[in-house]
Amino acid sequence: MRYCGVHRLQAVIRALRNLDDTLPLQTMACFLEVVQHDEDGPTIGELASKLNLAASSASRNVAALSKWHWQKRPGLGLVDTVEDRMNLRKKGSSGFCVGDVDDPG
Repeated sequence: MRYCGVHRLQAVIRALRNLDDTLPLQTMACFLEVVQHDEDGPTIGELASKLNLAASSASRNVAALSKWHWQKRPGLGLVDTVEDRMNLRKKGSSGFCVGDVDDPG
């Protein structure tokens, strides 16, 4: 990883911690994985497999990043979830950036 890449990663972590200073590393990892995709992010199952999580953990982490947290409170609003109407057990995710992270290098 290049030095400027580390600075960018630190900036992203700081931005996430500013939104929620107790945000777990698993949730940050889910966010980073979702936003790496273009418009169609990974399904919950794909995310769970990629990060070696249980599907329930991936689902809870995505919920925390979406508009509505799994604990019935507002989420961070960083990730959209989309249900597959043809298969209601399948839920996809897509991320969007709230502001840009400046490249210090």
